[in-house]
Amino acid sequence: MERLFDKFERRNPNFSDYQTPTFRFFNETAKEEFSAIRDTLETWYLNFPRLNEAEFLGRFRSDNNQHLLGALLELYTHRLFSALGFKTEKTTASCDFTASMDNYEVLLECTLSGNPLSNDMVEQHVNLICDRLNYLKSKFFLNLSVEKFITASPALG
Repeated sequence: MERLFDKFERRNPNFSDYQTPTFRFFNETAKEEFSAIRDTLETWYLNFPRLNEAEFLGRFRSDNNQHLLGALLELYTHRLFSALGFKTEKTTASCDFTASMDNYEVLLECTLSGNPLSNDMVEQHVNLICDRLNYLKSKFFLNLSVEKFITASPALG
């Protein structure tokens, strides 16, 4: 059986910057609090129904944070319904899984909605700007919002 996270000795003591994909950070960080998160997610995954394990793991381990969040939502929803006492099964229908209890059955599809005007390039540019702002070591709180996006990369100077 596959695991969500790789097994190796983690030595990275740093927090993530904005440009590092979330899965990569969670998989590589040696910070103890993230070890507990990895262990919890691995425990949830033990009981997760697998119909297309490679597809799910591909989304979970993706460098695209939206793919990871979608897979994480699916894993969390499965865990929630299991904790509530539902029997869950993966289906071949166009849903993620079924949850049933007594004479009650529901089909569950976990989907994230996002900003339709956003795209990967906008996110990459905003992450780059946020990382550069972090180097300023400012004592001020900054709120960054994107009003307009152009294709030229922000200057790194």
